[in-house]
Amino acid sequence: DSFQIQESKRRVEQELNPLWKEVDRAMKQQQNPLQHPDSQNRTELFSGYRAPNLNQDGSDDDMEMLIRNSEDLLLESQKLCYASEETGAETLNLMGRQREQLQNAGNHLAGARAYLDDASDVLKSMTRKAMRNKRFLQGVVALLVVANILVFIADVKKKLGRGRRSGGADVG
Repeated sequence: DSFQIQESKRRVEQELNPLWKEVDRAMKQQQNPLQHPDSQNRTELFSGYRAPNLNQDGSDDDMEMLIRNSEDLLLESQKLCYASEETGAETLNLMGRQREQLQNAGNHLAGARAYLDDASDVLKSMTRKAMRNKRFLQGVVALLVVANILVFIADVKKKLGRGRRSGGADVG
């Protein structure tokens, strides 16, 4: 029960109080239609702000506390700036190393391309020489075949010439 009561109070404070304030503002606006709308907006804007009162007792303590809080915030901001600066410097160093690595990799790649071009030229040269040797060997084989045919023809003519001579001697 106490939890539900506290929850109801919280809802009234968070939900209904702003509505009542809005109704009161609308009622005042209807009663004073001549009031300038900018001054009303300004009042609404700064309604939650309270400037420190320097004339009351204890104001020095409040002011010192505000100054200390400001100094603490300033120191914290400076720490964050230094940390950000260190992170940026580390990032720049890392990027510099990576740039060097990429340049080295590019140089190695250029060297590999040069080796590939040289190897391609050597292979083309070897292919041309192999084709020239192949044609030479084909020519030699063709010459040997022609020579064998000529020898065969000469051998056949020789045998035919002997057969006619030996056959004519028997008859006559």
